[in-house]
Amino acid sequence: MAKLCVKNFGPIVNGFSNNGNDYIDFNKVTIFIGEQGSGKSTIAKLYSTFNWIEKNLCKEKIKAKDIDYLFFIEQLKFHKIENFFPNKKTYIDFIGSNYRLTFDSDSKTIQKIFTAKHLKNNINYVFPKIMYVPAERNFISSIENTYNLKYLSKNLNQFLIEFENAKLFYSDNTVKVQLGFKNNLNEIDFFYDKTKKNAYLSGHNFRIKLSEASSGYQSSIPLQIVTEYLTNFIHNDDLINNSLSVEDQINQKNEISSILNKKLKLKDEEENEIEFIKRKYNYEKFVNIVEEPEQNLFPKSQKYILYKLIDCANQNDLNELVLTTHSPYLLMHLTLAIKAFKINKVKNSKSINKKLEKIVPLKSKISPKLVSIFQLDNEGNIFKLEDYNGLPTDENYLNELMIKSNEEFTELLKLEKNG
Repeated sequence: MAKLCVKNFGPIVNGFSNNGNDYIDFNKVTIFIGEQGSGKSTIAKLYSTFNWIEKNLCKEKIKAKDIDYLFFIEQLKFHKIENFFPNKKTYIDFIGSNYRLTFDSDSKTIQKIFTAKHLKNNINYVFPKIMYVPAERNFISSIENTYNLKYLSKNLNQFLIEFENAKLFYSDNTVKVQLGFKNNLNEIDFFYDKTKKNAYLSGHNFRIKLSEASSGYQSSIPLQIVTEYLTNFIHNDDLINNSLSVEDQINQKNEISSILNKKLKLKDEEENEIEFIKRKYNYEKFVNIVEEPEQNLFPKSQKYILYKLIDCANQNDLNELVLTTHSPYLLMHLTLAIKAFKINKVKNSKSINKKLEKIVPLKSKISPKLVSIFQLDNEGNIFKLEDYNGLPTDENYLNELMIKSNEEFTELLKLEKNG
């Protein structure tokens, strides 16, 4: 997995530091918690940006020698973080699987340098489908005809495009989504009428347009639909090929023809190069970066959305899930998913699994080795949460706030009784 070091960028000041290690190690599931404005989304957006740059370097759509400070600024505009540079030295370093991307600036010398260093032969690079799911996603559900939307932020517009693709893909089917709201069955049907260009929800004794649904539905349905669509997308060659632009199709054909016409290489080398060219226009893993999956959701529904996200991440060993959250309930449910994994590993029997399934879907269990949780404070520091016997520690901001609230209520009871 990739590593990221951030110093003096936006809300991040000192960043992460642990016994001389200044790099956040991203895991299969990586979660950032902290108060609003502490920098959770900043880290997630930088990770998305660097993954995109590395992917396009490996695709040879951009060249390392052409990358500079102005190029980096243009990429940051996608997430509206191009003005996050303070009046002090900024250092950002991303170490991917094939490239090291480094930004270094010094306000005294006014030098701003962005470099890309090739680490190894990118023939083995795993090409990702990267999706950033912004917190503003419920906006696109409240509008019936999203084709006419203008002036959206670039990251929200990209999510809208993927949502439109997903709706069209599922237009001939219904997709069951589970949230546990009003209906007795704890699941609803989502379907899209491409003739009327409207999305609908139906459940126990109701059918409504998505644009008429509650804020919880409007926030969570696009997230679930896009996540499921893109999870399936990377396994579907027909979908990928159909999604290629005409330019990409021509480029792929020309690159393969160029290799075949040379006839200068050994057969194995030729086959390897052709295979790499095919992979360049393919996707082999899904990097799902989600802001506040709990948004507008009842605690029980937060559980369903988390388990769906983990389930989709588990469908490919290489998939990644990055979350930012304010919710203590997400950490509680994550703890259950880890505990379910540990129990299943030791007691893997039909009867035990049946009982486990009622608490945590077995598709959503997760190894503690594949989970990392980082906590951000309001002074620009990042800390990795330790675990206890493989489970996330209770000593974190979200739990501490709940404990503080209980303590304050006890004080109120004392005042009520004793004055």
